[in-house]
Amino acid sequence: DLAALQSVPSVQLAAMYPAIRELGFGQPSSYLPVIGESMTVHPADAAHAGFGLELDYLTGSCADEAKFFTATEGTGLSGRSRQHPEGILRTGDVDRQRLLSVYIQQRPDLSSEEAELAMLGDVLVRVPTLRVAQGHSLRGSGKTYCYYFAWSPAQVGAAHGLDLIMFGNGMPFQPDVVGAEAAQVGAFMRRAWSNFARNGDPSVAGLEWPQYNNKRQRTVVIQPQPSIIEQPFAQQSRILGRVMSNSWQSMGL
Repeated sequence: DLAALQSVPSVQLAAMYPAIRELGFGQPSSYLPVIGESMTVHPADAAHAGFGLELDYLTGSCADEAKFFTATEGTGLSGRSRQHPEGILRTGDVDRQRLLSVYIQQRPDLSSEEAELAMLGDVLVRVPTLRVAQGHSLRGSGKTYCYYFAWSPAQVGAAHGLDLIMFGNGMPFQPDVVGAEAAQVGAFMRRAWSNFARNGDPSVAGLEWPQYNNKRQRTVVIQPQPSIIEQPFAQQSRILGRVMSNSWQSMGL
C-alpha cells in the first residue's frame, strides 16, 4: 500500500533500520541490485554482454577486502558477508582448500585465518571486478586499466573502501593513521584518477600505466612506491574455473 507507506513519518521509518538489519536481508549491502526489469544483466556479466564497451574503465580492488566487514560486524566474517563468497565457491565447484593454499603461499605474512579472509574478500569483490575488466578488455573499444590496492596500514589493513578514502582525502579510517606513506599513496591516486578523468589515461610522471588485457593482465599495485605486475591472479583464476569464465547470471550468482 504505497499511500499508507507515504503517510509514515520518515523518523518512524528510520527507527525501523536496526530491526531490519537484524534480519540480515541483503547483507553486506541492504540495497543489492535485483536482476529483473530494471537490471536485465548481472553486473559481473555486463561487459561480456556488451554494456559500456565504448567507455574507458579504471577498476580494481583492495588486498584485504574482507577486513572492512570484520571491523563493521565486530566479529569474524559472518552473515551475508561470508555466505555470499562461500556460496560462489560451492556453486562453482571450487576446490576451497586448494584455493586457500594459494593465499597461504602468496602471503606468508598472514595467519591461516587472515589468509582465509583474504580469499573470501577476493571472491566477494576482486573476482567480479576482474570479470568486468576482462569482458571490457576482450570486447570493448574503450581502454581498460586495473589496479590492486596493496598499501596496508597496521590498524585497518588494505580493507574494502580504503582505496576510495585515500583518493578522496588521503586519510584512512583511524585519524591517528597518518604519515609520509599515507600522503604518498593519496597523492599518487589523486594524480592518476585526475589524469584518467581528464584524458582517459591514469599514467603519471614516473609510471606509465599499462592497459589491461586478458593475456598479460598488467595491473598497477598501489602502495607508497607503485609498481606493475603481470597476471597477479593467474593461480586463483585457474582454480576458480567457471566462476571466472561463465555467466554469473546463468549460474545463479
